[in-house]
Amino acid sequence: GESAADIETAIPQKRLQPPRGGFNLCVLVGNVNVVVDKKRVDQSRVRLAEVEIGDETGTVSLRARDEQIDLLQEVSKRSGAVVLRNCTLELYQGKHIRLAVTKWGKLSLYPDNVASTPAPPSKMNLERNFSLIDLSIVAREMADTSAVADPYGTKQQAKGPELDQGSGSSSARASP
Repeated sequence: GESAADIETAIPQKRLQPPRGGFNLCVLVGNVNVVVDKKRVDQSRVRLAEVEIGDETGTVSLRARDEQIDLLQEVSKRSGAVVLRNCTLELYQGKHIRLAVTKWGKLSLYPDNVASTPAPPSKMNLERNFSLIDLSIVAREMADTSAVADPYGTKQQAKGPELDQGSGSSSARASP
């Protein structure tokens, strides 16, 4: 039968919302853009990359570190797929989403020989990059349209001092 782990593995990107963690995804790998490559004071090397990953619903940026970058560059060259286990969704610049695989997560090549891993997506929709969406604008637009979406004010009925504190008789209210 299906366990909770089997069901939880296949989450389309359109359901990703920050800040959350615990996502298990099988995604295609696109461009790998190294944004930091420098030596620390102790001479150890630190590298960071923004990696385009995606499925049929669109793409999202993945923040990769050090040896993760080597694996992702190799997979990108052959347009392959990777499996992200327990990855986290973070908000950067206070308004954009990106995925990251922390020390609590795992990045591996597909196939990873785990029975519950879904098949990789057939293609990557490059027309929709979820990491380019400014969520502060989306939130503002959602707040502005809530009055339009609720023309009868039904969502505001249960709050505030406008509740009928009188005789308890509700028969005086007109029914719609």
